[in-house]
Amino acid sequence: MESGEFSRGKESIRADGSVVMIGNFDVDVEHQQRIVHLFGPLPPEVRDDTAFIDCIHA
Repeated sequence: MESGEFSRGKESIRADGSVVMIGNFDVDVEHQQRIVHLFGPLPPEVRDDTAFIDCIHA
């Protein structure tokens, strides 16, 4: 990604910017995906901040 390009399968994608969130969730990811979104373990101030979610989503 530091070159501005990454690939998934056969497709190569160019981008001007990116966000990478690295961390450990103390939950079973498959279970978490079935019951709620993966931001569920985050503190409510972060998890429920719609401006923050919009920034990383778009």
